[in-house]
Amino acid sequence: MIAPELEVGQRIPDLLVALHTHAREADGLRSLVTATHTTSLLVKGLGAPDLAWIAADRGRAAAERLGEAHWIALAEFARTQALSGLGAHKRAGTLARRGLEIVPDDAHDVRGALTLTAGFTESVTGGAPEAALDEAAGIAEHVEHGNRHHLLFSPANVVLWRMTAALEEGDHATAAALAETIDPAELEIDSRRTTYLIEYARARYGLRKPDEQVIDLLTRAERLGPVRTRGNMFVREIISTMIGRARREAVAREARGIASRMGLLKTV
Repeated sequence: MIAPELEVGQRIPDLLVALHTHAREADGLRSLVTATHTTSLLVKGLGAPDLAWIAADRGRAAAERLGEAHWIALAEFARTQALSGLGAHKRAGTLARRGLEIVPDDAHDVRGALTLTAGFTESVTGGAPEAALDEAAGIAEHVEHGNRHHLLFSPANVVLWRMTAALEEGDHATAAALAETIDPAELEIDSRRTTYLIEYARARYGLRKPDEQVIDLLTRAERLGPVRTRGNMFVREIISTMIGRARREAVAREARGIASRMGLLKTV
């Protein structure tokens, strides 16, 4: 069975080429923004943030040509995610706030996604993320179609963003407590469930919970999203460290199994 990321990756190139032939039409430009947005998030998750930026920037160009604020704001969100992947969090926050200035009042899902980004970047750059995250939570309570643009903007996803923000601030206890309030089924898609399991593992690892608990979460994440999990820098760091100090044979065996599939055994 082909992993979802790989299947999408196989289909995207031909789709992007085909859409460029319709770039003079409004519907073609909207579809191009959607496709580049999907491409950007996909390749970012696969560990290629530079390619994510290229795709997102092409989407922004298409949105500007279209000239509709809703789609420009959506394209700006894609650029914020690519910039975060590149470590340019301050600039990502600037673009998120710029997007919030133009997003239409009825585009609640896009507004919510940009608000989450603004809050997250504050947590990374040493600011105060609570106000933006609280605002996003309030927006999520009133959104009926939060996955309209594959944004998965929902109350559960807002909690997941809160977890990540807490981890960025080094607050593993809060992240772990938030994880326990989420029903992974409410995250709807495997990529977000995979992220949830990885973030929960990071929280437990930071709290020095037994290695068995961390390995269990990472094994489940790998089963659900193998490519995304194996390419995650936090997972790679945890597994590398765990192999070096694992004391119980069962833990060492599981950790080395994941490390082998990541191609880490030669470097640890």
